[in-house]
Amino acid sequence: KQFDNAIADARTVLNTDVNSTAALSLLSQAYVETGEMDLATDTLRRLEHLAPTDVDVRLRLASLLAEKSPNAALEQLDAAMTLRPDAIELAVQKADYLIRIGQPEKAEIIAAGLVKDPKYAGSGYRILGETALARADYAGAIDELAKAQGAGESFSAVAPVMVAAY
Repeated sequence: KQFDNAIADARTVLNTDVNSTAALSLLSQAYVETGEMDLATDTLRRLEHLAPTDVDVRLRLASLLAEKSPNAALEQLDAAMTLRPDAIELAVQKADYLIRIGQPEKAEIIAAGLVKDPKYAGSGYRILGETALARADYAGAIDELAKAQGAGESFSAVAPVMVAAY
């Protein structure tokens, strides 16, 4: 019910200001919450057109596109990384996504750079562990995951991969 009200309120605002980025953002999120993924995607596309430099819009759109259109999702992640090249967490997110869509070799390239930065080394080693697991290199995966924990990656991030490696 609350999301139906949010949709109605956003539409009311859009009736008077078709370019209201706040209303479009609210509307897209309400559509997600009500399971209207196609409407959410269409709304975010509109928002992307109005705010092409908004990294959050790009990331939300990538998330929605991930299942139906992996390449379009990657384009959104790449655009976000171009807009914020200093945001290393976007590289982590892209590497995680690449693993999910079956492109661990590309994720491995990103991870190799991450391990050089002490702040992101744990994530880098975790990603290397996942890429080793994708190659069925179980010993390599366990080794990389141990490095990930040693570099500060959380147990909750490492544990599912570690279990799969055993």
